Amino acid sequence: INDINVEKELASILKDLKLLITDLWKKENIINLATPLTLKINYKHKKLKELDDLKNIFYKISIIENYSLDEFSTKNSIIKIYYYGNPKKLRNELAQYKYKLKNDDGKWELYKDE
Repeated sequence: INDINVEKELASILKDLKLLITDLWKKENIINLATPLTLKINYKHKKLKELDDLKNIFYKISIIENYSLDEFSTKNSIIKIYYYGNPKKLRNELAQYKYKLKNDDGKWELYKDE
């Protein structure tokens, strides 16, 4: 009878732990496999090579599904990024490559952090 009670108690603890982990995962939104989010960013660059360098960084970041160049000029480009997760996660991923993603009153800007 003790073994049955212990098993029930362990099953209850495991169920509660599973719910806590699931809630934490949802809160952190570590990765959303259902649908990628989109973010339209303004990227100011001094040289066209910087735009090419950024494209290569996008390929290295696993949460980025795809991107498109919406507007282009020699000093400024508008890029749409399709990614999984949340903006905080994307910001952290870009920071590893020395890029700073900033939200200024609803407008997203990307800078090379030097």
